[in-house]
This record gives sequence, C-alpha cells and structure tokens, in this order.
Amino acid sequence: ASGEGAPVALEGHEGGVVTVSFDPTGQRIVTTSDGGIVRIWPADGERPPVVLRHPDRVVWAGFGPDGTRVVTVCEVGPARVWSTDGKGAALELRGHEERVVWASFSGDGTRLVTASWDQTARVWPLDDGKDPVVLRGHKNRVTSASFSGDGRWVVTTSQDHTARIWSADSGRESAVLLGHEGEITAASFGKPRIREAGGR
Repeated sequence: ASGEGAPVALEGHEGGVVTVSFDPTGQRIVTTSDGGIVRIWPADGERPPVVLRHPDRVVWAGFGPDGTRVVTVCEVGPARVWSTDGKGAALELRGHEERVVWASFSGDGTRLVTASWDQTARVWPLDDGKDPVVLRGHKNRVTSASFSGDGRWVVTTSQDHTARIWSADSGRESAVLLGHEGEITAASFGKPRIREAGGR
C-alpha cells in the first residue's frame, strides 16, 4: 500500500471491534466484535462481508494458511472453525472444561491447537473426526499454543511461569522452559534457517 488516497472504511459492526486480521494473501480481513458478530471483508471494501454469528463476544479470529477456513474464539463456549464463504455449519471443538483463550492452525491447515484456562492445550484434527491430543502438564491457566513450522511440535505458555514443548502427535512433553518470574503470555517457534550451497 502506498498510503495515498482515502482509507477504506469497513462499516457494519454494531458493537466495539475487538480484533482485526488479514488473510494470507492480504485480500481479505476478518473482524470480531463485542456483539458476537464476525465479518470477513474484501480488503478493498467493494463487496458485502460474509457474516458469522456467535452467541457471545468474540475475542479472536484468524484465517487458516490456505484462506479457506477461519477459527473464532468466544468468551464462552468452544472454538469454532468456519468456511470463509459462510456456507455450512461451524465445526465446534468441544472438550475444554474452562474458557478457551487461543487457537492457531498448523502450517498445512489440517490441525488446530487451542489453549484454555483448564490448564490444557488440545491438538484437533480437522478433517478426520478423531479425538484431540490433550497436552496436560501445566499447573495453571494455559495462555497460548502454537505449532512449529513443520507441525511436529507445539509450544505452550502458562500462568505457571513456564513454557513447554510437546509432540503434536503423541502429546508427550519434550521440554519445560524455566526462568520467567511471572505469567508468560505467548511464545512461538522461529523460522528454520536455510543454508545456501557452500554456506555456513
């Protein structure tokens, strides 16, 4: 964007807008609101948005890596996975016993990891109906969960002052990262370094 010209105004939410996120191509934007409405907009604002309705305030929404699905997180109830065209019912990821606070897709879009105040994270297969892999070991609320780039690992953070690394397939805890003196709010894996031929 050049920054020239008038900004595009995306109007329609009746409550406060909580979060905003672009899709991987930068051509669409998803917004969440206090009123339980999620809207998926064309970034140029030239077409009406797709509207996804929820029973409670929506605190997060994010696109999958191929842009065909979006995950939403409410203050109450399960995380939900929707088709970005608005067709069909949402897939509701039920199993957490307390509030879900984070949701993130794997790099290939076939799985989702959620973090919850019930002290667990869960890795959900999205296409085969299998039960989630439960990541259990934190001693307080889990605040975030994210996949490694290759999808083999998940890193979680918690109010128990630790971050932990887990096998995404088995749920086995691989490492506990100690040292913080307070709540850890988020963590992520770095991108792998690619060496050029003949380089170090």
